[in-house]
Amino acid sequence: MPGLLPLAAGGWCLAEGHPVAGSLFLVFGLAYIGFMLYFFRDPERATPNDPSAVYAGADGWIRAVEMLPESTYLHTDTIRISTYLTPMDVHVNRSPIQGTVTRLAY
Repeated sequence: MPGLLPLAAGGWCLAEGHPVAGSLFLVFGLAYIGFMLYFFRDPERATPNDPSAVYAGADGWIRAVEMLPESTYLHTDTIRISTYLTPMDVHVNRSPIQGTVTRLAY
């Protein structure tokens, strides 16, 4: 975990008699770890039990809604909804519909 390096450096500086540098390293390391815990949080979401409903896959702002041709699997026009996530949004993507992933390609 990258946040542990400043904490270790801060502890070393304090042990060697450098209180200002040690304190700065410790504050930076704790702030970094705190931000990472906040950024990658995963709160529970309550959704109604409706298998025909489509829910938002992520928090954030809707940036674009576009019709695109999909020629690999569905062979029809599809809708793509692009979401922009700010650092304050939850950065966990969820499944917007019920289903099973049968293939994954990059």
